[in-house]
Amino acid sequence: MAEETTATTETTNTAPVSLIGEDGNFVKDWHKSLSDETLHEDETLPRFKNVESLAKSYLHVRRQVPLDKMAIPNENSTDEDWEKWHEAGGRPPTAVDYNLKRPDDFPEEYWSDERSNKWMERFHKAGLNHKQVQALFADYNADMLEAIKAQNDAIVANRQEVKDGLFKDWGAAYEQRKHQGDYAVEKGTDGDADFKARLTAKFGDDPDFIRFASNIGGKFAEHGDIVSAKIPTPGDIQAEIDKEMQTAAYKDGRNPGHKAAVQRVSKLFQEKNKVTPTGR
Repeated sequence: MAEETTATTETTNTAPVSLIGEDGNFVKDWHKSLSDETLHEDETLPRFKNVESLAKSYLHVRRQVPLDKMAIPNENSTDEDWEKWHEAGGRPPTAVDYNLKRPDDFPEEYWSDERSNKWMERFHKAGLNHKQVQALFADYNADMLEAIKAQNDAIVANRQEVKDGLFKDWGAAYEQRKHQGDYAVEKGTDGDADFKARLTAKFGDDPDFIRFASNIGGKFAEHGDIVSAKIPTPGDIQAEIDKEMQTAAYKDGRNPGHKAAVQRVSKLFQEKNKVTPTGR
């Protein structure tokens, strides 16, 4: 009987201790009565004097860190974790939803739908959202347009340099040599107007093609197929100058014909240095 009484007394003495005192505030060292012993030594919990102060603190933290905030994935995260993270960040459901189209100011010949689709797949795999992709797309297009312009400027400058070389080589004979080239094109296309139009559209203003066609046309001129006045090029005139300067009359100042030879060389130099034809 005595043993039963003792057991009942011990059970009564182990009843839970209340964390709140008669004044409605937490009792001293209330946190040390919590079942999680790791909280017993926490220095922040004793600062809460009652349930109201604890509730206010929780709400403040809740506003700063929403309950729906996601943890940043790391190397230990699963593919599913990363997928949820990308979706929460605004990544569209599929790659084609980025809907990248050729801008109006982007040259059609430099655009590729296939390349665009590949990049959309890469963007989607990387988890980028619409805003990020649009920013990258705009920067890429700007860089491409700048590179295209630089390339075209270089082509124009190179063509002008080669064309200047034609004027230098042909001088006043430029139009005649160009006419010979046009004749060669006419013969080469065999009267096919469409073929000629395509050929000249591709190469008509290319100085190298002009020189090539002129050389071919020159062969026709040699056989009398082209009737035109023979206009000497600067090279032709220089050849005459070199020939005249090798004569005895030019070399020997005492030669009776020396003065006339010098005058002929002077005239040839003047002709060679004439201004290049109009249309340069």
